[in-house]
Amino acid sequence: GCAVILDIDYRPVLWGLTAAGDGESRFVASASVTGVLQPLLPDLDLIIGTEEEVMIAGGKAALEDSLEAIRKISAATIVLKRGALGCEVFTPAAAESIKARPFPIEVLNILGAGDAFASGFLRGWLRGERLETCALWGNANGALTVTRHGCSPAMASFTELQHLIENFDRDPKVLASPSLLRLHQRTVLGMPRNQPLKVLAFDHRRLFEESCSLQEISTTQISKFKQLVFEGFKQVNKENPEEALALLVDPEFGGSILQESAYGGYHVGMPIERSGSFPVEWLTEKNLYEYLVQCPSTWFVKVLWNYHPHLEATHKLEQLARLRKLQSVCDALERRLMLEMILPEGLRKDGGMLAKAIEEVYEHQLFPHWWKLNPTDTQAEWDQFTAMLDRYDPEVGVIVLGNNAPLKQFEQWFRIVRSTPHACGFAIGRSIFWEPWLDFSSGTVEAQAIPGLIAERYQQMIDLWQHSQTPPA
Repeated sequence: GCAVILDIDYRPVLWGLTAAGDGESRFVASASVTGVLQPLLPDLDLIIGTEEEVMIAGGKAALEDSLEAIRKISAATIVLKRGALGCEVFTPAAAESIKARPFPIEVLNILGAGDAFASGFLRGWLRGERLETCALWGNANGALTVTRHGCSPAMASFTELQHLIENFDRDPKVLASPSLLRLHQRTVLGMPRNQPLKVLAFDHRRLFEESCSLQEISTTQISKFKQLVFEGFKQVNKENPEEALALLVDPEFGGSILQESAYGGYHVGMPIERSGSFPVEWLTEKNLYEYLVQCPSTWFVKVLWNYHPHLEATHKLEQLARLRKLQSVCDALERRLMLEMILPEGLRKDGGMLAKAIEEVYEHQLFPHWWKLNPTDTQAEWDQFTAMLDRYDPEVGVIVLGNNAPLKQFEQWFRIVRSTPHACGFAIGRSIFWEPWLDFSSGTVEAQAIPGLIAERYQQMIDLWQHSQTPPA
């Protein structure tokens, strides 16, 4: 048969024993409620309840008498929740209750505490763990949840649970630590490297504006062209329903595309930086939080960010401070941050410098969901900086960009990139749209031909990614 579990969860207001607005009352003695509960008890394997809930199930005025009354009619294991004191577990075979250490914390919000405790306890109980272990996991999970806002969104993963147990005594600030925060974000947002993305990136702005200036044409052509690119994207998305396709487009020239994509059934990203700015500036004059909270929560936030270990100290500090501000907002709103780190012109560019730059970002406690990075021509360079990822954030994802390279170049790049489990996909733009843009803006190709050209090139990129193989060991 199966195990039968009862979480008593007694709420007098739901039994009509208090006024409708008195949901906070936790105990009102009621023979009728006891009469409903007690016929269930003989068939149970596990009973979970607070002191008040055990008393309503046992039907006695004293806790000890209620426990004894339940035991007379049920052989179930009884888990008594005692708030800040943790819990006690009573079994028919043991004369003494089984206990585990509590986790004294500052309570922020009690919503979900009981559910969190039960899920922690059951994590062990359903797997046949010792009752001491079950109690420990229940206590820890309940403590974690009441230190956070919300109910369901505050629930912890087992990884978070283990982190709290292992670090609670040696780190008095563990509950507010960046490491625990990051673990919870990964619980909510998912593990980055398990989230593939094949991004058609056309969030370029200054590039298009400069092209319009050179050709002496109106910048209104940019929005028209981006709409045609979007039509090409939709063609490919329709033909590849199982692929994790995404578009990355700016609100300046692609605002209507973003509006249409709010519930489009594909992934959407939006840049947050002002094009070409250094130090990085934001698209909005508003407060960053206020700006991003108005965007759909499923959209990812991309920032192009110039950084190099050999930048002047003042520039480094400014760039790091602004990135920290953006990450804090993304953390608060539970948004995925894609960090496109560019090594500036005039400074050394190789795998070693990229690895060092990544290390400095992590040393400042900055943890993007995905890195958006240039590919490398050699396996050795790629291995050099992916080793840095393994050191600081083994679960982070990497999205490779394209540098306007010819399509044939990507076969080699993709093989190198996919040699590491960090590789999630690509975010390619100019290699797909730049030639069609030049043809469109010069009048060489009619507008109606552009979506097909974009779709063909985007599909080629997807196929190259899918068929790329990791190098032989």
